Amino acid sequence: MPLDPCYLDLLSTLAPQVDWDETKKERFSALYDRLLLTNEKMNVTAVTGKAGVVLKHFADSLSLLQFPSFASAAEGGALCDLGCGGGFPGIPLAVALPGAAITMIDSTEKKIRSVRENAAFLGLSGICAVCGRGEELARDGAPLRERFDVVVSRAVAPLPVLTELCLPFVKPGGMFIAMKGAKSEEETAASRRGAGQLGSEKPVIIPVRFPEADLSILPPEEREEAESYLSAERSLIVFRKTRSTPSVFPRSWAAMKKKPL
Repeated sequence: MPLDPCYLDLLSTLAPQVDWDETKKERFSALYDRLLLTNEKMNVTAVTGKAGVVLKHFADSLSLLQFPSFASAAEGGALCDLGCGGGFPGIPLAVALPGAAITMIDSTEKKIRSVRENAAFLGLSGICAVCGRGEELARDGAPLRERFDVVVSRAVAPLPVLTELCLPFVKPGGMFIAMKGAKSEEETAASRRGAGQLGSEKPVIIPVRFPEADLSILPPEEREEAESYLSAERSLIVFRKTRSTPSVFPRSWAAMKKKPL
């Protein structure tokens, strides 16, 4: 089921940083169709309506482009999406930034399989999908440790835990960006001490603000959903890594959960 033009127009309005052309629009339309097909076989998302997917998956993923340093680093370096689930934010970013090299990691094999299948269907050759647990893939001496210029993660765990999972993947000089909603300030404050132990500067909060959009193009029953999404608080929390992470991190998942840094 392809996306109607009004939804693609809304997406292009909400993500003006993208160099939109017909190929990108066609790929987002095809990605919506693939998401529905995938969801018939496994539950990768509870959001399946057109407006919901365009806003909560596509536009939300592309909100990373509101931070100029992310866009420049992602296009010229190695990007990792940790805890990618059904493919977000990595696949929309790969559509928007065709030259980017994106490694997508999730611990669930069937989700990684769907990411590979959907990336192949869309012709996204820059995606590498890896199945594994973050704390194991980033352990001292592992091939993916301190390999990436940028690591992003969307709502995988509380921020103090997420920093310990993600920062070991980041090269010194690179950055980790957590995509968060409400209570960003509280989570950021709780993660500051641990971030320093992991080799990062103090995190910086960047509010996400979408351009004003003409919601009258949507069916009436979807306008309220769109208004609610666009008015909700969300932020990018940026950790800039200045030195290597000590070899004792990341700890086991149980240790991280029991006693966050």
